[in-house]
Amino acid sequence: MISPPPCSWREQDLLSWALEGSVPGEAGSATTGPVDLIHSSFAVHHLSDEQKGQFLSGARSRVAPDGMLLWADVFRDPGEIRDSYLQRYVQRIRKGWTSIPAEEGQRVIDHLSQFDFPADAAAVDSTAEACGWAWQWLWRGQHRAEALARLTPL
Repeated sequence: MISPPPCSWREQDLLSWALEGSVPGEAGSATTGPVDLIHSSFAVHHLSDEQKGQFLSGARSRVAPDGMLLWADVFRDPGEIRDSYLQRYVQRIRKGWTSIPAEEGQRVIDHLSQFDFPADAAAVDSTAEACGWAWQWLWRGQHRAEALARLTPL
């Protein structure tokens, strides 16, 4: 019988985790070793563009040479400014999310307005490449927002 490979999941602030391993000799970097898979689901869009770059650079230093980063999130259309994205998403909520009470929809809109900073879908792949990643879109949602990308070390 073949035993499954060892696996462990960590729930942690991704930016802090990525940055703790990016400085040689810093606590945690030597003891945890490289990881095979980093998975982020609808979290990185809460980071500023500068923090996204820090995350991508730090995560690249933490992943094994044959590892990958799976990044499911919301992204802006290429060249779309944040305000246009927010207007488009708010309209989608108001017109399409009819199964939830209006006050719940408003909570989502308030969250989007305050905390969501989705990456430009074209610009982020250049940022990723500068940090040592090859970018591949695996899936793009019908609403031009949700998407899944696979990043592998260059």
